[in-house]
Amino acid sequence: MSTQHDWKPGDVAMLEVGCHANRHVEFFVGSGWQYGEKWVVNDPAIVTARPLLVIDVEDREQVERLVSLLHETPWFRDQSPNKPTHTSVLQQALRAMLAPPKPPILEPSGLGAVVVDSAGVRWVHAPMEPSDPEPWTSRDGWRTWPEIDAREVLSEGVTS
Repeated sequence: MSTQHDWKPGDVAMLEVGCHANRHVEFFVGSGWQYGEKWVVNDPAIVTARPLLVIDVEDREQVERLVSLLHETPWFRDQSPNKPTHTSVLQQALRAMLAPPKPPILEPSGLGAVVVDSAGVRWVHAPMEPSDPEPWTSRDGWRTWPEIDAREVLSEGVTS
């Protein structure tokens, strides 16, 4: 097993486990039970073990400790040392990572459909003919659907 970590009960890790001819990833929690199997760090089936860090996003002290450690890096040292602001921003970023990703917005096909992109620009579905390769228009010109970072559909347009 390739690891340099001093393992203790309760540690959380990402394991790569040799399983027959295949390899797959399992989670490991100290010397506890996971999926009905007990994994110990010296198990010969474990190929690699990497420690994971668990942070309670709502525990401000944990996030402040992370911010303090980040302030020791050159990039943060050059920034304003306003720790409460950094802590709030970091908490917000960590919460965003926990949020499930939003499903993509499906392209409205109706004539005159209106969408708003991530920059707040309104796009109108206005093909000149049914096979128009760039049927979406705005103040920024003509585009295809994949080129628009649509965030909201304002109107589905007319379909008959």
